[in-house]
Amino acid sequence: MPYLMTRFEALASRPDLVQRLPRGLLYEVRKLYYDTASLYGPYPWPTLLKLVPVSQILFGTDFPFSSAGAVAKGLSEAGLKASDLQAIERENAVELFPRLKNA
Repeated sequence: MPYLMTRFEALASRPDLVQRLPRGLLYEVRKLYYDTASLYGPYPWPTLLKLVPVSQILFGTDFPFSSAGAVAKGLSEAGLKASDLQAIERENAVELFPRLKNA
């Protein structure tokens, strides 16, 4: 999604879609959640973090193509702040699914 935002914004500016997105496409896109299944290297992070806050990013693995260990290792090497890494690996999911808090 982050790499295609220019195209999506152009599409969303069409008169027939402007009425459906009164606050704009970016407002709606920032409410979505993104997982780390293909983001665990250092290169995509600047683009994703420019698009959405850390609170919208969840740990994901794309199993069986990537293991949880590989994603965790990649995230630890991505240059994220410790608090952001903790949010991505657990806190954001707990916020969405409070029943997981004691799991």
